[in-house]
Amino acid sequence: MSKQCKVKSLQEVQRETIRRENQKKAEFKVILYIVVGILVTVAGIIFFLESGRKECLLKVKDVEIGYVRNNDVAMEMIEKAKVQLETELGTKIKITEQPSFEIVSSGKGIDKDEIIIKALKENLEYELSAYTITIDSKPFGVLVNAKDINQVLNDLKNKFDDKKETVDFVSDSDNLKLWFKEEVVILNESVKKDKIDKIETITAKLSGSGTKVEVYEVKEGDTISEIASHYDDIGLKDIVDMNPGINLDKLKIGQKLNLSTSKTPLSVITKEEKTYEEIIPKAKEISKLDSKPLTYKKVVKEGKEGKKTVTANIIKINGVEEKKEVISQQVLVEPITEVVIVGTQKISERSSPGIYAMPAVGAITSKFGEQREGHIHQGIDIANDVGTSIYAAGNGTVSETGYDAGGYGNYIKIKHSNGFETLYGHLSKIKVSQGDKVTKQDKIGLMGNTGRSTGSHVHVEVIKNGKKLNPLNYVR
Repeated sequence: MSKQCKVKSLQEVQRETIRRENQKKAEFKVILYIVVGILVTVAGIIFFLESGRKECLLKVKDVEIGYVRNNDVAMEMIEKAKVQLETELGTKIKITEQPSFEIVSSGKGIDKDEIIIKALKENLEYELSAYTITIDSKPFGVLVNAKDINQVLNDLKNKFDDKKETVDFVSDSDNLKLWFKEEVVILNESVKKDKIDKIETITAKLSGSGTKVEVYEVKEGDTISEIASHYDDIGLKDIVDMNPGINLDKLKIGQKLNLSTSKTPLSVITKEEKTYEEIIPKAKEISKLDSKPLTYKKVVKEGKEGKKTVTANIIKINGVEEKKEVISQQVLVEPITEVVIVGTQKISERSSPGIYAMPAVGAITSKFGEQREGHIHQGIDIANDVGTSIYAAGNGTVSETGYDAGGYGNYIKIKHSNGFETLYGHLSKIKVSQGDKVTKQDKIGLMGNTGRSTGSHVHVEVIKNGKKLNPLNYVR
């Protein structure tokens, strides 16, 4: 008997498939609920355990450094931070205020070691051995290492020292006296960390402390070179550059000059031995003849300059020559004395129009038209003692008074009639003012040696319509 196969309909197959899928979904949900329950339970246990854990909060003063596991770990972190600081600074440090510990339950967890150490290095309070520079008894700066001190001072020295040799300023204090004008002292002492300067800061401070602008009022007897000599770091060129448009060869009393000075904290002294040639000025021997008039002058023996070699130490301050210390001299060519005969007889004054009076008593030592150091002498020189009276050569009005640094020194100019003017230079005192009316032989000043002058005399010029004439043709 053959078996019969029962064939399921399509609907029955579909229902069976759906039933099985629903059964699998139900089983998956059960498994998912079990897993979620386990995870929640584990998380709860972890939370319970963590919420009950204690950490050690590390502080420096009121600054929170971070959380560590316990006090022992905190001490270990402090020691590591100290060792790293000493390595970086190159010297031992002393912690002056110990960090504090506080047991807390923050729930934040433990911080990483590198974070704790970095924060400690930034916030620890400590002292260390360092070097303090004082200049003229005033603290100037602090650096940790002797090497850094020597570096900044040698860098400054070598700006002006051509040899550029390295000098030990820390170990040998005599070098400080040798190389610097100011009193410099280097002290090795314990200082707080916040007193330490950066090497770049000290270098910048040594380069200069700023510029001060001031106005200078020209006084009687001032010259540009004399004004410049009052300042350590101003030269003739500096004054010219700072005063464009001003004729510095003809300074006037009361004139205002702009000056700026830059004071550096340290002045470097350099000394260099040099041998050079130097001119020996010729001497002048004057013989007086009472029988000859003041206008008489005769050179009976020509003079000549000599020459010598000089060996000297050239002392400079910040590259500017301060003085010379002569070591030895050797004459190469002896100078020859010039012998001059001059008259002393005073010529009686005439009152004829256009004829002027002799403005001073003395010897005429230089005449109009003579060659004088590369230029032609434009007047006459009458020599006598400083303070000898100077008189107006004729009636007129004082048109100008002032000071000419490069030539006339203290001078007076008088305007006369018919386009004539007279000028009187190298005076020690001026007794009149611009605009004053003067009469022939009125006292207008005193003889001197101001401006470009080699001895006491008055330089006299006669000028007509701007042209300089020979005074001896007009002065009687």
